[in-house]
Amino acid sequence: MLKVAVVGAGFMGTMHRNVYAQLKDAQVVAVVDGEEEKARKIASGAKVYTCMDDMLDKEKPDLVDICLPTYLHAEHVVKAAEAGAHVLCEKPMAMNLEEADRMIEAAERAGVFFMVAHCIRFWPEYVAFKEILDGGSLGGLRSLSLVRLSPTPTWSWEDWLMWASRSGSAALDLHIHDTDYVLYLFGTPKAVWSKGTWVGDGCVHIFTLYDYGDGPAVSAEGGWDMPPSYPFHMDF
Repeated sequence: MLKVAVVGAGFMGTMHRNVYAQLKDAQVVAVVDGEEEKARKIASGAKVYTCMDDMLDKEKPDLVDICLPTYLHAEHVVKAAEAGAHVLCEKPMAMNLEEADRMIEAAERAGVFFMVAHCIRFWPEYVAFKEILDGGSLGGLRSLSLVRLSPTPTWSWEDWLMWASRSGSAALDLHIHDTDYVLYLFGTPKAVWSKGTWVGDGCVHIFTLYDYGDGPAVSAEGGWDMPPSYPFHMDF
C-alpha cells in the first residue's frame, strides 16, 4: 500500500484526494494546508497538518502530492525529495528554469521519482490521437492546431492566478498543457515563436508556433481573457 500525503487542500488538492480514494493500492495518510479547516474538510480519516516539515517527520510518506500554487512548488518539491519521498507535482512545474533545475537535481540526488501532473497526456482523446500518430494508420501528419480558452479565473485562493509573479499567467499556467502535449508528440522543436497579449505584468492570451523543420506545421493558442459567459473550451 502506497502511503500518500496531499499538500494543499484547495481545488486541485480536493480533486487529487478524491481520486486517491478510488485507488486500491494507495492510502492518503496526511493532508497538509496552512488553513487547518480546509485540510480537515478533505482529510476523511487522514492526519491533518499545517506544516509539511512536521508531516514528513512524523508520517514518512512514500509519495508527496504537491497541489500548491505554482510559486510554492520548488520549495516543497525539494523538501519532499530530500525527505526520501517520491513526488507528484501539479502543473506547471515551476516559475522558471532555475527552479525546475533545482527540483530535478533534488530528486536525482535523493534517488526518488519526480513527476509533473500533465493530465491531458492521459485523457482518452489525447491518448487515442497519439496512438494514431504512432501507428501511422492515417499516414503522416501535415499540421496540428491546438486551442485552450477560458474566462478569467478569478476563483483562486487569494487570487494567486491573477498575479503573474505567482502563476506565470495564462502563458504558463494554461498554455503549458498544449505545449507539453506538443513536446510529447514530436519532441523538442528546432525553434519556437510566441506572441501574446499582456494585461499588467501577465500574458493573458498567447499564440505559439513550433518549428519542426520538414515535419508538421504545429500551432497552439491559449487564453483566459474570455467573457464570463464563455464556456471553457479546448480542442485540437
